[in-house]
Amino acid sequence: VLDYCGECGGSADGPEDCVEGYSLYFGDVDEGAGTAEVWYSAEGEIGGFQFNLNGVNITGAEGGAADDAGFTVSTSSSTVLGFSFTGATLPSGINLLTVISFEASEAGDLCLADPVLSSPAGGSLNTELGDCVPLLGADCFGVIGGGAVVDECDVCDGDGVQQDCGCG
Repeated sequence: VLDYCGECGGSADGPEDCVEGYSLYFGDVDEGAGTAEVWYSAEGEIGGFQFNLNGVNITGAEGGAADDAGFTVSTSSSTVLGFSFTGATLPSGINLLTVISFEASEAGDLCLADPVLSSPAGGSLNTELGDCVPLLGADCFGVIGGGAVVDECDVCDGDGVQQDCGCG
């Protein structure tokens, strides 16, 4: 009898049992709320993680398997770092790693970069990254995907009429 992964006599019950290798990728990204889910797939346990986000300013990280495992998760404006002081590990399979809070003001791409996943013994795990996510950016009114720009008179969505006596 074939199991879920197509192995004869295997014991896999679902997709999380078929994971090969290690990867990080985005789940739901809500630019308006400034949040991005970071998911992982892992064939074995993970002892720690670090990665950068390009295209945004990171303001925090919480929840997910990292929180469930009691990991200490720290962030800078571009880097997320997670590990356990007690030796706890993240489970194998497909899991939500954490939810990143961010600020983004310009259109562009939100990308994962420079991943470091470590084994419970501290060894480096080869990690693949998922696709970047397009961000619309905010206009000068703070509207996500809006088209208002600051004119030469320094007025948001102004008419930009420069007169002899100044802006008018």
